[in-house]
Amino acid sequence: MVLGIAPTTVARPQGVRPLVMSIVAASKDTGFPRNYSVEIAPYWLGSPALSFLDYYRRTPRNLYRQLSVSVATTPLGDSGSDGTAIGLGVRTLPLPGNPHPQLAALETRLHRLQAARQKLIGTNASRPRLIDLLHDARAASADALVDVLNTRQIDAIVDDMRTLDRNRVRLEIQIADLEEEAAADRSLPEAERTRRAEQRKSALGELNQKRTALEGERRQLATRLMTEVQTSQAVEHLATASALDALATRLDQAQSTDVKVLDDDMRDTALKIQALDRQRVGPMLAVATATAVEIPGNRTSQTSLAAAAVWVTPGYRFLMCPTGEDSAPCSSSFDALAVVRYRDDRRLPEHSSAWELGARAIWQPVRPFAISVEWVGRPAADDNRGSRAVGAIEFELNPSAFVYASFGRDFQEPGVRRNLVSAIGLTFGFGKKPIVEPAIPR
Repeated sequence: MVLGIAPTTVARPQGVRPLVMSIVAASKDTGFPRNYSVEIAPYWLGSPALSFLDYYRRTPRNLYRQLSVSVATTPLGDSGSDGTAIGLGVRTLPLPGNPHPQLAALETRLHRLQAARQKLIGTNASRPRLIDLLHDARAASADALVDVLNTRQIDAIVDDMRTLDRNRVRLEIQIADLEEEAAADRSLPEAERTRRAEQRKSALGELNQKRTALEGERRQLATRLMTEVQTSQAVEHLATASALDALATRLDQAQSTDVKVLDDDMRDTALKIQALDRQRVGPMLAVATATAVEIPGNRTSQTSLAAAAVWVTPGYRFLMCPTGEDSAPCSSSFDALAVVRYRDDRRLPEHSSAWELGARAIWQPVRPFAISVEWVGRPAADDNRGSRAVGAIEFELNPSAFVYASFGRDFQEPGVRRNLVSAIGLTFGFGKKPIVEPAIPR
């Protein structure tokens, strides 16, 4: 602004970002962008954590929370070889505006959802404890089932099963030995090999019959065990265990579903709060000061003070859509702004200073798009008497990137710049979003 290349003179008093970098392309003869600026908010570079109330409370701390420092450069001439002008600026927002009306309702809703989630999964919640107890009861049911099956009749069946298994293992070993003998007999004469093969065949038949008999005994043992289980209380314990498993599974699924529903509602509410964070309303006030130096031929030994300015920008934002708790985030607004600026310009042949008074109206029908008109005049009757009338368009590409363009008539200052305003710019925002910690109801 102090360099005279800003697309608008009456800037909106908006909150700062951790790091904002603008690439301004002023329309010159070549149309090549030569003007660059960067704005830094020192307080937010550290990503401080604030409570929700502290974040929106009006306190003197807003002076440094909203403090930003900016640097901008522009060539002195069209060729770019005449030197460079550098501007340094500082601004802050003593009145950053009131929270969006929907924020209070959304904060209340977020507290309510947090309380419901805490009631559902907290240390005093009954359902998680009941699910844990059901799992413990299932384990206790398994232990009780083992006790029920620990009888002399069943122990006898288990002992018979051990004997049967030992006999089966011995049979398998004998069968394996016969197979090894067959491999060793390959070197014997054919007559002897045939005789031994007949003996092995007979022995193998007997062993297979014994193995079949063992399988029959195993089935008999299984039948005896089934009879003993049916006459005991094991069936009742199995039914109880199945019921405990079914109850635990059903309650666990219901718990997970309820928690997911609450988490989704909380996430949706938090995103709405995030979307409304920059939509401040009501009275706003920005205060700024800046100075510019010129470096002819880019020789630092010839650096001289070119201009200095201080200005105040009050404004008021009106919402133009419903703001209920269940309404969509409202971003349709109308801003009425004013500016009072004192400018000391030493770039003119005669050192001059002037007061500038102006106003700007901004209409934002939808969040990504805004259109505005501004008028700034110099009431003092001197050589710099005149006015500035500019229209501007702003478009949000994403939450961190904006493109804007302005066109109109500037003050008449021969020898410094043309009175045609024609500029297009792109602004990028970097850095983390504010970490706001809502209070959790207990």
